[in-house]
Amino acid sequence: MSNKMWGGRFGEGPDRIMEEINASIGFDQRFFAQDIEGSKAHCRMLAETGIISRADADQIIAGLDAVLAEIEGGKFEFRRDLEDIHMNVESRLADLIGAAAGRLHTARSRNDQVATDFKLWVRDAIDQIDAGLVAFQQALLARAEEHADTIMPGFTHLQTAQPVTWGHHMMAYVEMFARDRSRFRDARKRMNECPLGAAALAGTAVLPAAAPGFRRSPAAPLFEISLAQWSLHRTLRSGQLDNLGFPKQARKFGITGVEYVNSFWKDKARDQAYLQELKQRCDGEGVRSVLIMCDGEGALGDPDAQQRGKAVENHHQWIEAAKFLGCGSIRVNAQSRGSWEEQQKLAADGLHRLCEYGDTFGIDVIVENHGGYSSNGRWLAETLKLADHPRCGALPDFGNFRIRHDEMYDRYFGTDQLMPFARGVSAKSHDFDEQGEEIHTDYRKMLDIVVGKHRWRGYIGIEYEGGKHSEDDGILLTKRLLERERERLTRQLAPGEGGK
Repeated sequence: MSNKMWGGRFGEGPDRIMEEINASIGFDQRFFAQDIEGSKAHCRMLAETGIISRADADQIIAGLDAVLAEIEGGKFEFRRDLEDIHMNVESRLADLIGAAAGRLHTARSRNDQVATDFKLWVRDAIDQIDAGLVAFQQALLARAEEHADTIMPGFTHLQTAQPVTWGHHMMAYVEMFARDRSRFRDARKRMNECPLGAAALAGTAVLPAAAPGFRRSPAAPLFEISLAQWSLHRTLRSGQLDNLGFPKQARKFGITGVEYVNSFWKDKARDQAYLQELKQRCDGEGVRSVLIMCDGEGALGDPDAQQRGKAVENHHQWIEAAKFLGCGSIRVNAQSRGSWEEQQKLAADGLHRLCEYGDTFGIDVIVENHGGYSSNGRWLAETLKLADHPRCGALPDFGNFRIRHDEMYDRYFGTDQLMPFARGVSAKSHDFDEQGEEIHTDYRKMLDIVVGKHRWRGYIGIEYEGGKHSEDDGILLTKRLLERERERLTRQLAPGEGGK
């Protein structure tokens, strides 16, 4: 009979010698607390992302607590035929709660599980050693204070050198063990990264879990880079590329997030066969659909109430499409007419109503600075507040701060004003100098605002609109610039900082 864990294609079980070599339960059973802790964290992630139900998660966590109590109470039987601590725990969990136990292993492997257990165990061991060293230092310090005036000979090269005190001699050991503690702290910091999500080999598309106390997942980028479809608008309009080919084209640039523009597939929002094909192509390329940019569906701030309502309804289909494709949001415009205050009230009304619909699908409605008053950072920030809905946010665009042909709003100040509302960021680019710097926007200054000051950790979308370079070259120049700045900021910012 084959081994049920990894030998499904074999007709017989492994040789007895192989069983002895392969079984690790004799020593990794000491990882039981860490294994259960990591499994509970992973279970919570599965529930939070909707992969398993809350009811299953509650049942699994309760079962894991029961297994922990059995082990700590000496009532647990470790089985050598189950090879390691992971399978021993999961087998007993299945005995206790049934089928729900099998769902715990979704989106992980024993490979990343054992790495997690080992890191947690080493971390706990370092903490215990550090506590012992602290107690030892305190004992030495007490002796040093007690013998602060006790004279003794100081030695160098086995010869008496000068008089010192016994207290001074004890303090030398306090300092020695302080250096040992600092070495343990350095080791703890380096290994305190969560490997869950690495899965069997090269990772999983599911968001990695973070077991308690881990700083972050290893090699997690400070922010992700996506590609706005408008960067290829000339190629798309020429017929050399269509919307279904966009995910593959993005992947050729080494980009794994896409931002669609609805005008390139205007009549397909409710075409289920088309959406399914687009989703399959994204999945096949390992590309995530980030958002849909919506234009030409009417003014959400139209002064005519009937037209404003129609514009809101026109956007419904794109919220539905965004949900189907796995996007987090749709981008809209706060277009209106009238005075400053009138446009704010009208746009806020349309946005609020659209957000109510978006909320039923879990889709955010985000507004780009896109001409007129919307390119005034203060006006747009105030309008988003007035919309008063948690689904309402901003898509700050580095370049779209032209209010009218003769009036520009400061792009850095405007971005700073919009970042508290950001649910996405658009890296507009036009032209580059010989050093690869964008000549209209100081990317270093802009990303210090976006990533450094406001701790943005989501996607930053490339939107190349220049004419000097080809679309492909412009995209790659923007990508390299973002990657260069990301590397700088990664070095500059403290490890493990959280963000949006």
